[in-house]
Amino acid sequence: MKDRVRRLTLVSRHRILEIFLFVVGALIAGITGLITVGVLFWLSDIQGGRDEEGKHGISDRLPSRLGGLAVFVSGVIVLWSREFTDPSHAGSIWQQMSVVEMGALTIGAVGLTEDLLRSLGTRKRLLLLFLVSGICIALRPELVPVTMVTWLIPDLMNNFWVMAPLTVLFVVAFVNAGNIADGANGLLPLVLIPVFFMIYKMTGNSFSFAVLLSLTVFAAFNLFTGRIFLGDMGAYLLSTLACFWSLDMYSQHSISAWFLASLLAYPCVEFLVSFSRRVWKLKSPMQADDQHLHNHLYHWWLARGLPELGANSLTGITIALFTTGLALLFYFGGLSVGSSSWFWIFAVESILLLCAVAAFSYGKESLVHPS
Repeated sequence: MKDRVRRLTLVSRHRILEIFLFVVGALIAGITGLITVGVLFWLSDIQGGRDEEGKHGISDRLPSRLGGLAVFVSGVIVLWSREFTDPSHAGSIWQQMSVVEMGALTIGAVGLTEDLLRSLGTRKRLLLLFLVSGICIALRPELVPVTMVTWLIPDLMNNFWVMAPLTVLFVVAFVNAGNIADGANGLLPLVLIPVFFMIYKMTGNSFSFAVLLSLTVFAAFNLFTGRIFLGDMGAYLLSTLACFWSLDMYSQHSISAWFLASLLAYPCVEFLVSFSRRVWKLKSPMQADDQHLHNHLYHWWLARGLPELGANSLTGITIALFTTGLALLFYFGGLSVGSSSWFWIFAVESILLLCAVAAFSYGKESLVHPS
C-alpha cells in the first residue's frame, strides 16, 4: 500500500511539473513555447541521442543530447509565426539570412552528427570548424576587428591578414568553450540569453529574437528537469551565432569588446584554464575531462545534501550569477556598453573564477567534505 501511494505521489509530482513547464513556456513564447516544451519532453524520452555515461562528469543519469535540435525547431517556428502575424515581415525574414547564419547552421549540423552518431573524432570536428569559420570570415571580412588591439604592437596586430586568422581561431576556441560549459543545467543558456538579448536590442536581428525566445524556454526546462541539455548541436550552433553576431555588433556599434567578454566570462576563462591544465599535464588540449569548475561546484553542492538535480541546476545558476549576472548588474545600473570600465569588470569576474578554481584545486577535501 505504501509503495502504491509513493508511486501515485511521484506521478502527481511529475504531472504538476509538466503542467508548470507548459505554463512557463506559454508565458515566455506563447504557442511556440507550448510546442517547444512538447518537443523537449518528446526528445528527452526517445532513445536516440543519449549522453555517454560519465561524459560530462556532472550527473549519473543519461540525459538527451538533443536540446539544440529543439531550440532550432522552436526558432524556425518563431520566425514563421512572425511572417504570418506581421504582414511587413512576410517573406523578408528568410531573405535576411546571411553567410553567418548559414555557417552557424553548418557547424550546428556537425554537432548534431556527433550527438546522433558519435562518428566524428576530435580532429575531424576541429577541421570542419576551422573550415566553415574560415569561409564565413572570408565572405564577411568586415567581421574581422582590425581596430581592436590598442596595446600589443597595434601597428602589427591591426592588420587584416594578422587579425583574420586570429578571428577564425577565436571563433573555433569559443565554440569549444561553449561546449565545455554545456555540462551544468542552465549554465550555457543563462550565459548566452543576455548576449542574444543585447544583440536583438541593438540590431533588431529577427534571428536573434527567435533564438532568444527558444533558448529561454529551453533554459527553464533544463533547470527544472535536467532531462535534456543542448548537446554538441546546441552548443556549436548557439556559440557560433553568439560569436559571429557579437563580432558584427562590435563592428557596427560603439560597444566595448570587454562588455561582451564580461557577458561571456565563464566559457572564455574556463576554456583557457582547461587548455592550460591539460598542456601542463602533457595531455591533449582537446581531450575532454571532468575537472572543470562546474564539475567541482556540482560535487560541492552534492556534499551539502542537495539532490542531484538541485545540485546540478544550482551549479549553473551560481556560476552564471557571479559572471554574466555581475555584468548585467552594472549594465542595468547604467554603465554604458562602450565604457572602458568593462575591462575591470571582466578582470573581477576572471579573478573570482580563478580563485574558485584554486580553492577547489588546493582544498578539495575541506570543500567537498563538510565538517
